[in-house]
Amino acid sequence: MDDFTAKGDAMRIRLAQNETVTVDPRRTAIEVTMLETRQRPSAVLALATGLMVVVGCDMASGPDIAERPMAVAQLPASPVKVCILQDKSGSAGHTRTEQFTEAHIEPLLSLIRESGGEIAIGVIQEESDRSLTRVRMERTGSAPTVLGKRPDTGNAIKLIQLQKEWDAKKVEWKAKQAAHEKALADHNAAMALRMSGFLRAIRPIIKRPANSPWTDIYGGLNRADLFLAEPDTIWHATPHKYLLIVSDGLHEGVDKPPVTVLRSDATLILANGAGSQGALEGLDPIRVESIDAAVEFIIASEGTR
Repeated sequence: MDDFTAKGDAMRIRLAQNETVTVDPRRTAIEVTMLETRQRPSAVLALATGLMVVVGCDMASGPDIAERPMAVAQLPASPVKVCILQDKSGSAGHTRTEQFTEAHIEPLLSLIRESGGEIAIGVIQEESDRSLTRVRMERTGSAPTVLGKRPDTGNAIKLIQLQKEWDAKKVEWKAKQAAHEKALADHNAAMALRMSGFLRAIRPIIKRPANSPWTDIYGGLNRADLFLAEPDTIWHATPHKYLLIVSDGLHEGVDKPPVTVLRSDATLILANGAGSQGALEGLDPIRVESIDAAVEFIIASEGTR
């Protein structure tokens, strides 16, 4: 059973024996401490309940508090950048290297639609340093803060003035809310068009057979790392970066210098059914058996469950 303990101006919410959340209304951030490796639904429920209790207590204290807007707490979200390199060499068949489909990409599109971010798709072939197919998604804007309750108690003369001020704020808030809803609808329509256009653009890659005579792992790595290392200043926060390589990792037939470090510092994931690492062994990739497992890992890492 979750419980709450008020301590001064802060509130400590105990979710379980080894899981706590601390909410301080005087700070702009919400500190969440999780000692377990997985978030539980109770964490979200207790956090929301704790915020309502804290805000409710704050609204009840101090003079003329009802005339002030009530702040809406928002958890910060980092954008997410994902690059997928698909092996299309002839060896993909006998090493049981899976080929990605639209169904693998759609959960990642949903992820970056919520957080903002970018997905890029490339091909490992005889020359892998070709242009990536990319889509960028921006995060939706925040809704206006919610007005507190209209003043209805206190000194009669002062109350009239407070109610007039509140009524004026309500008119302003309604205008902002209408503008936000229109902007949100326009944004969602634009992002839907980007998603559908991106899916159309990658269909030829999906349909392409795995028959390239050579495997240029290093060329693909350099291109993907360049994408992931692009300046972070264009985003609202530093992006979380993932490089998913669907390949046996064997660099064959192409004379190129090895890649020993990723400048982007991206999380490297290697998916194949043979368990081989090949040219990627020195980069210490996270190894998974399937593309589904890789996608689940990215989504779980972003805490969207």
